Amino acid sequence: MRPQIHWHIQVQDRHQSNAHRQQGYIEIFMSPLQHNIDVTIGSEKKNYAMFDEGEVWIAVDGGTTFTTNFTYKETATVGKITTIKREGFVDLGIEGGILWADKNIGATNVYDYGDYFAWGETTKKETYNWSTYKYGNAYNQLTKYCNDSEYGKDGFTDELTVLESADDVAYTQNTNWSMPTTKEFATLKSSCYWVWTNDYSGKKGYIVYKNQGSEAGAVVASSGTAVDGYSTADDTHIFLPAAGRRDESGLGSAGSQVFYWSSSLSTVRQYYAYRLYFLNGGVYAQNHDNRYYGQSVRAVRRK
Repeated sequence: MRPQIHWHIQVQDRHQSNAHRQQGYIEIFMSPLQHNIDVTIGSEKKNYAMFDEGEVWIAVDGGTTFTTNFTYKETATVGKITTIKREGFVDLGIEGGILWADKNIGATNVYDYGDYFAWGETTKKETYNWSTYKYGNAYNQLTKYCNDSEYGKDGFTDELTVLESADDVAYTQNTNWSMPTTKEFATLKSSCYWVWTNDYSGKKGYIVYKNQGSEAGAVVASSGTAVDGYSTADDTHIFLPAAGRRDESGLGSAGSQVFYWSSSLSTVRQYYAYRLYFLNGGVYAQNHDNRYYGQSVRAVRRK
C-alpha cells in the first residue's frame, strides 16, 4: 500500500541575534507508520524516523526551497518540491501577483478554523445578529456602506462599495494585507485546482493547488479520507477548512460548508456583502448574505 502523506506549512516571525527573519515549519504526517523521511534543505540532507506518531516538524528559513523523498519499505519513493513563503503567504501562480495567506485570520495552524467576523468588523464577539452589528442594528437601519436610502438609517447613504482600511480586518492586522475582492475570489476559483478532502489533520475542506495549466479550475471531490499521491506535479497549495459560520451565539455548518468574506458590498441588497461560499461539490465565488453573520477571513497580499 502506498503511503498517504499530508503536508502542512506554517511561517512565524523569529528574532535571533537581534536580526529579524521569517522561519517556516514543515509539518509532515505519514500513514502507515514506521517509515523514514529524507529531507534535503539546500545541500544538507537529513533523515527522520517516523515510528511513533507518524509526524515530524522541521524548521527552515522563510523562502527556503526543500526537497523530500518518502521511502515506503525501501521500494517506493515520492518526491516533492515546495517553497516556504514569507509571512505565511503562498504563491499559487495567479495572474496579478496575488499571494494567499496559508491560514485563516485568528488561526494558529493552517487547518484551524480561526476567528469569525461580521462584515466590516475587526474584532470577534460572542453574539452575531443585527442588534450587535457595528454599522446598523437592523437591515434597514444601516449607518455605513449604504447606497440606497431605503436601507439607510433616516435615509442615510454614503456610496461606499468596498471596505475602508479601518474596517478591513486583514489590513488592521498588517498594512500589507487585505481582504480579497470578489474578483480575486473568482480568479482563485478559475485559476487553481480544487480538491475536497475529508481529512486534512482531521478537518474537512478544499485543498487549493497551484495553477497547473490543463487542470486549472477543476473541482474534484475526494472519496478517501486523505489525498493520496497528490493531484498536481507541484504540491504548492492552501487549505480552506469548512469552518461554517456563526449566527447568534452558535456555530453552524462546520465540517460541511465555508463562508469567506470579501471586501465587497453586494450590488443586490445593501444589507448583504459578497463572500466565497463552498461545500463538497460546489464553489461559488460571488455568493452573498447578511453582513452581521460571523464568517471566516482569509487575507491576500501583493508580491
